Amino acid sequence: MPTIPGTDAMLCDPDDPHDVDAAALARAEAVIANLRGAYLDWVRGDLARLHALLDEARATPPAGRGEQMRQIFTVAHDVKGQGGSFGYDLVTRIGNHLCRYIERPEPWPDARLEAVARHLEAMDRIIGERLEGAGGETGAALWRQIACL
Repeated sequence: MPTIPGTDAMLCDPDDPHDVDAAALARAEAVIANLRGAYLDWVRGDLARLHALLDEARATPPAGRGEQMRQIFTVAHDVKGQGGSFGYDLVTRIGNHLCRYIERPEPWPDARLEAVARHLEAMDRIIGERLEGAGGETGAALWRQIACL
């Protein structure tokens, strides 16, 4: 296989979907593994921000909650995107469900805010109990509660 001029780095064959630079992949996996502990701090901060935004929405009349819900969507979308990268697949699944829920047309009555709260509580529990992957039996039970919202 050819190398990049002036280096020992191998070029991959873009026409071969199975051609991967194993060393580059190993380095990327090591970086992700090293960031796993930091992820828990990041996601806890994001969850705290989501709870604060939900509290702001609760303090706002239903007709004026759109901005808080857009902000909740943005933070939840980030949480969703990061979860699977760090082994928290259920956070990604529930975060995706929350984003799809928020995308439904307004209005935002209190009952809908409570459904958002259930999503956040589920993610809090996943992170608090470190339920990695699908979360086992606890994760399955949490998903059943969320999937019906």
